Amino acid sequence: MIQYPAIVERAKHNDSAYVSDLPGCVTIGTAREETLQNMREAIAMHLAGLREDSEPVPRPRALPSMSLFDVRTPAGSPGSRRMSDGQQ
Repeated sequence: MIQYPAIVERAKHNDSAYVSDLPGCVTIGTAREETLQNMREAIAMHLAGLREDSEPVPRPRALPSMSLFDVRTPAGSPGSRRMSDGQQ
């Protein structure tokens, strides 16, 4: 079994996901679980398309990891207002 890490991002009204090792393999969903299920299906369809077109199936290169960065935003900048009103 091959495992491809996917990036899942929360937007205002939905989630989106993509696989960096499979360019063009993207999806959306109204909730995280829907997005994850859609991503499973998108990966399967993407790989099937590659095989059908006799294209090589890339091995996963990206390693799942996450880094958090502390960034100070100047007072009055859009980022400082967003953080102060509790939105992210």
